[in-house]
Amino acid sequence: MVQLTEVSAEDRPAVDPLLGDDDDDYEDDDGQYEDIDDDDDADDLDDADLDADYDDISDESLLDRFAALKDVVPPTTRAKIYGGVVKAGRWTWGTGKFLGSAAWVIATGALLVLLPVALELEKEAAMLQQEAQARVPAQQAQQLIGQTGSEPVAAR
Repeated sequence: MVQLTEVSAEDRPAVDPLLGDDDDDYEDDDGQYEDIDDDDDADDLDDADLDADYDDISDESLLDRFAALKDVVPPTTRAKIYGGVVKAGRWTWGTGKFLGSAAWVIATGALLVLLPVALELEKEAAMLQQEAQARVPAQQAQQLIGQTGSEPVAAR
């Protein structure tokens, strides 16, 4: 519960902590604002000063900028961000590990099952080609003799 207390003008400090004790520069005795010189520091800056400031900023690395955020971001928010990053890292690592294991199982299974099948198919194709090459001379002999309807010459 909040308790309010009244502060009188006598209890208030004479110097405002935000303004300091140089209030006399801004008001004259009549209570009116006096003319303040327009000598701003911004008018005194030249392009060389601005370029020097820009060079200081451009020399700052990304790591330096993240380190400066430590002062800006509250500790509870930093803890939540850290927890989220750690959780995402663990999830990514676990997913990668699972996918790698699955790829290994699929690849070795395919090698053990499909490699023998592929070798047998290749062996059968080679046998069919060899049989076709063996029939070619007999067909050529039939065409040369002209006996297309009777038994082959080699079979007599």
